[in-house]
Amino acid sequence: MGRVYIYGDESGDFRFDQDPSASTYFLVATVTTRTNAVAHALLDLQQDLLHEGFPVGAGFHAYNDDHPVRTRVFETLARHDFRIDATILRKDRAHEHIRGDNLRLWKLTWYFHLNFLVPRAQRGSDSLLVSAAALSTKMSRKDARAAIEDIVAQVRVGPAVAALPPASSSYGLQAADYCAWAIQRKWQSEKDDYYRLIKSKIKSEFAMFGK
Repeated sequence: MGRVYIYGDESGDFRFDQDPSASTYFLVATVTTRTNAVAHALLDLQQDLLHEGFPVGAGFHAYNDDHPVRTRVFETLARHDFRIDATILRKDRAHEHIRGDNLRLWKLTWYFHLNFLVPRAQRGSDSLLVSAAALSTKMSRKDARAAIEDIVAQVRVGPAVAALPPASSSYGLQAADYCAWAIQRKWQSEKDDYYRLIKSKIKSEFAMFGK
């Protein structure tokens, strides 16, 4: 029996207005691995960067980190073995009945994502841990935790546990944050400089309602 770790984060927002600052896409991206090597490597990198004077005491966050830190993080990610998958929702193609219901939209995207990924990542004898990072919206952590637990219970093919820890406490979630940010940047702005650094690890990019 082995262990499978799926760390997931989102990118984009739940806004459906015409404001230019609203994202075109909302996406879920995951890092799937059978070891904690990448998480340990990010911890080591954080300690190195702190010794060098970089303000990364709260962990890594791709949107907020500056270019030198991002480069070091992506270089670290590139040296490790894991798969990346992304499920992308173009918001203007979302059905009317899920617009304005943040929890429903969040759960639907996660369901599509894990329904595809889990059977490909988990063998029946594997123990699966799914860690998700919820967006900081009006959606409560209690509701989000119940939603991710319900999804994992539906799609698992063996023993599985779902968790919703703070991203600052999980280097696996911080790796997923970086991957989600790079993929969102490519879809949203067609900027693929960071995306190219992880492209070889991306196994799927699924557009929920068509490209």
